Order: sequence, then C-alpha cells, then structure tokens
Amino acid sequence: MYRRQSTLVVIVLVALLGLGAVLMNATSYEVWGGVLALPVLALISLPALRWVLRKDLKHLFNVLAVGFALKMLGTILRFYVFSKVYGSVADATYYYEKGSIIAAGVRSGERSLWSALPLARELGFVIRLTGTVLAFTGPTRLGAFLVFGTFGYWGAVFLVVAACRAVPGLAQRRYALLCCLTPTLVFWPSSLGKEAWILLCIGVFSLGVARILNWDRPGFGLLLAVLAGTGIGAVRIHLAVIFVAGAAVAFVQGILLQPGGSGAQRRGGPAFFAAVSVTVMGVLSYVAARHLKLGDSNGDFLSNLDSALNRAATMSETGGSSFTPISTRNPLNWPWAVFRTLTRPLPFDVSGATSLLPALETSLFLVAVVIGYRRLQGLRVTARNAPYVTYCLVTAVLFGLVFSSFGNLGILVRQRSLVAAFMVLVLCLPKAPSRAQRYADRWGPKGTQRAGAAASRA
Repeated sequence: MYRRQSTLVVIVLVALLGLGAVLMNATSYEVWGGVLALPVLALISLPALRWVLRKDLKHLFNVLAVGFALKMLGTILRFYVFSKVYGSVADATYYYEKGSIIAAGVRSGERSLWSALPLARELGFVIRLTGTVLAFTGPTRLGAFLVFGTFGYWGAVFLVVAACRAVPGLAQRRYALLCCLTPTLVFWPSSLGKEAWILLCIGVFSLGVARILNWDRPGFGLLLAVLAGTGIGAVRIHLAVIFVAGAAVAFVQGILLQPGGSGAQRRGGPAFFAAVSVTVMGVLSYVAARHLKLGDSNGDFLSNLDSALNRAATMSETGGSSFTPISTRNPLNWPWAVFRTLTRPLPFDVSGATSLLPALETSLFLVAVVIGYRRLQGLRVTARNAPYVTYCLVTAVLFGLVFSSFGNLGILVRQRSLVAAFMVLVLCLPKAPSRAQRYADRWGPKGTQRAGAAASRA
C-alpha cells in the first residue's frame, strides 16, 4: 500500500514539475513559483499528517490526505477568482504588496528575519506574516495563497483530531469528510489574508481545549490554547474573546458534571487546573492585546472589544450584497438573530449567482439536520458527557450573536467559515436511542417486541 502511495506521489510531483516548466515560458514567477511551492508543501504536510494521526486515528489518513488535495484545488480556484473575477482588487493585494517590501528587505540583508516576524496588531500582523512567508517563497502570489491555504487546511485537521479525541461515539470518518468537503471550508479560508491564519489558530486552540477537558497532558493543552488564543487575538481580539468564553463554559461544565465515584475524590485537581486555565488564557490574551496595542491602548478591555466590533460592523457596510441585519437591542430577538447569522443565505436570500452556492450549501445542511433529528434529541446527553460539544455549541452561538450586526452577505459567509467545523459537528454526533432500544434497555426482549408492534401500528 505504501509503495503504491509513494509511486502516486512521485507521478504527481513529476507532473507538477513539468507544469512548472511549461508555465515558466508563459507566465511570471508570481504564478509558476506557486506551482513549484505546491510539491514542497505536500512533502511537508503529508508526512506531518501521518505523524499527527499515528496513534488512534490512522484510519483517517486517506480522507485527510484527499482533503489536502481538495484544499489546494480550492486555493487555486480562490486565486483564479481573486485574479480574474475581482481583478486582484481585494485585501490580499494590499497584504502582498506590503509584505513583498518586507521580504525584499530580508532577502537583501537590509533587515533581519526577526524584524519581519508578525509582532504587530491586526493589519500589521497579517502584513508581517505575509512578508515572512514571501521571504521563503519569493515574490509569488500563488505561492503565498498556497501557504495560507495550507494554514487553513491544518486548522481543519486539528479540529478533526480534537473532536475525535474529545467526543465519544463521534462518526469520525464522516466528520473528517465534512471538514474536507464542505465548500465553505475548502474555498473561503484559502487566500492570503486573515481567515486562514485564524482558522489555524482555532484548530490549535480547540486541540488544547480538548486536551484539558480529557485531562490528556493538560499542561501542554494549556500552552497550545494560550499561544493559539494570542494568535487569534493579534488579528481579531473579539474572536479570541468568543473562543475563550466558549472554553470557559466547557471547563465549568466539566467540573460541575464530573462523574462521581473515585473520580470525585480527584475533583480538586481538575477543578483547580480548569480555573487556572481560564484565568491564564484570559489574562494572557488581555496582556497580549495590550502589548500588541489592539484597539485603544488608553481604554479598558471592554471598550477595546466594543471598538473592534464597531470597526468590523463598519467594514461590513462598505461592500455589496448588503442586507438589513436583525436588531439585537431586544434580547427576545437573540435566538432568531443567531439562527439567521449561522444559516444565511437561504434560497429566499439569493440576490445573484455569487450567493447561490452558499444558499444551496446552507439548505443541504439544514436538511441533513432535520433528517438526523435523533442526533438533536441526544444532544443534551452528548453535551453532558462531552464538554467539548458544549464548547463548540457555545462558541457557535456567541459567534452568531456577535456577528449578527454584520450587514454584508459576502463578508458574513467568509467569516462564518471560521465556525463551519463546529456547525457540521452536529451531523456526526451519536443518535439518541430509538423507542425499541429504550424498551430493550428497560424491559428486555419482550419489551422490544411490544415496542416494535407499537411502532408498526403507528
């Protein structure tokens, strides 16, 4: 099997090198340089993927390896749309132009690589990150897109690993397939920009949360969560607050609903560590935000958060595909606002060809949720037994509430890709037992026969 896979890899690499040789005569290094970067990214990512899955998730390697190929195709499609459809008029152009200046300085020796590291805030962070990437790849736009697409891919991989190890009874292969095949995850966090980096940090953060909740090397899990939370906060501080809040709720649930017996005698250890984890993540995220001068350095944390949300809402009004968001001034509107934020667009929201595919994807998701209603019936029990599910649900709800003020459909769909893996998790949870199973558990085989007869009459 491994020999067959190695042969396939060699064939693909030779084909890519041949394509690169052809493109060298037809295009600039901005394009064919990316073709040369693709096999390098594959040679790094696939062995690393095998190492990450080496223990108990080996059966997911083929699915996630195919997911890498689809992600690269999605990134190339994203680059084509960026270049041909939008005429390179997007944030990625600004990041690339500013990052190229930094990279040129590093390659010429005028500045050190250390000075190019992304130790800045918001736009400055992404520009410096782009400069660091271009210092290694050279001035290739497609290469930068592929590197950032790889960031997004690894974010999805870490989310799959975290869920598989933290949710008993999860349909692991289905979840991996959904994280690899969902168009939102394949296409949107695949360009040079904020979303790919944030998704990578979300994956690492979730893996750290899963380790803490499972009491699996919790110290290392805390380190992962702190580093990733800082990475999210450096770009979008309000997103860091959302994910830390979701983790805090899951930690509290893990403490209060910890099983009894001998585990109750050790409750003090996990409870203390969970409290320390929440405190450390919150304090370090705040310190990092102040150190990186996120928001107004003279204001308090809440004013900085409010400022960030206002800036985001203002940005959402500047593009096309605008709509009137649901008002959240009345708390009674919050459930509907959250639902519409997470499920927009639906078919009746379609205003053009660009919103047709997202509407179809959202509709299929809702249909799948309805068909798998027994998973929703068992959601309470599943969440009680697996606090990681609570973390995902709370984070998704908070995301829907915070972003309910966004009035631009394109930006909303792009931002929602950051919690898409949390949403499709619902489709992979264990089902609630059927009526026949409940009778069997309570009354034995005779009860099962009576339940079957009652079901047939119904």
